[in-house]
Amino acid sequence: MKIINLYLVKNLTISFITAITIATFVMLLGQLTKVFDLLTQGVDPKIILMYVGYRMPQALGYTIPLGFFISTVLILNRMSLDNEISALRASGVSIQQIIAPIVLLSLGLCILCGFIHLNISPEYQYRAKWLVREAGIINPLMLIEEGRYVEIFDGYIVYVDKKQDTSVRDVHLYILNKKDVVVQKIDAYRGEIIVENKRKEIQLTLFNATIESIHPEDISKNQRIKSGKCMFPLSYGNKLHKKPLIRRVDEMKISQLFSRIQIQSERGIDTTKLYVELHLRAAMALSPFSFILLGIPLGIRLPRRETSWSLYGCILIPLIYFVSVSIIEGLYHFPQYKPEFLLWIPNIVCQISGIWALWIKK
Repeated sequence: MKIINLYLVKNLTISFITAITIATFVMLLGQLTKVFDLLTQGVDPKIILMYVGYRMPQALGYTIPLGFFISTVLILNRMSLDNEISALRASGVSIQQIIAPIVLLSLGLCILCGFIHLNISPEYQYRAKWLVREAGIINPLMLIEEGRYVEIFDGYIVYVDKKQDTSVRDVHLYILNKKDVVVQKIDAYRGEIIVENKRKEIQLTLFNATIESIHPEDISKNQRIKSGKCMFPLSYGNKLHKKPLIRRVDEMKISQLFSRIQIQSERGIDTTKLYVELHLRAAMALSPFSFILLGIPLGIRLPRRETSWSLYGCILIPLIYFVSVSIIEGLYHFPQYKPEFLLWIPNIVCQISGIWALWIKK
């Protein structure tokens, strides 16, 4: 039996590494656009590699259960088609003995995923945000992105339609007061951005600009003037350093979540979102075990003519699971539905369905 277990674990490990590598690469494809933007803006490649590395734990938290599920289905399906499982059962080896190492591996991966979701992933998401902040201080041009309204620092929101090196097109600059109300709007067809690193300033020069002063309380006092050329020295260094980076809920480690729950409970503030995040991470940590209970009968029991269904299952089951979790997670606005407990439904459904499928075809 030891030889059989080693044979199964060896093949499963090779397939798992391949699957998790491909899945992680696919998940990180979304970051490549930002990486290319950073490269074109002259950001140090070392910082870019660090940014991608910081995003890796978040991806692994999802690709580990997905990769193990896919590899298990494919390996067991191949063994079933080659009649290896039938030969083992004819030799007196039960299904429970065959799947035992797979189940044990899935439990080990649950512990790993739990560690990633509860501590590693949120910490490195926060570090990635800090890295972007520091890169922005070193190279402030990266703070301005095409086609997006960007608050480069407090009180200044910038939109540019096109950016090439230091030249920008279709520029809109909004200046806000302390109450975050727009008090001045500047529109320009073209602009130039010059960075003064020593003084930590962005020198924004706008051509053919229209400057509009806005009085929210009395629109009759609004004024609009045109200027052939106007310059705005924007100091970025001190303001970026002073602006705090507050951790979002998904960037809090487990100890920080518990502390925030205690604080908000004592102050009478709703803690539903915090509990949803806590239960979400715990449920995701259990996903390798839930997936495997479905993957084992899916890989073993399908006859040769229905092999393609195992491939469809590899796609549909994780898709339905993750979509369901995402929908339930969004219910934190409705605490009366207890979304923190509803998050366990996908795991329960997977586990019951998997046990039932094994039992009826035993």
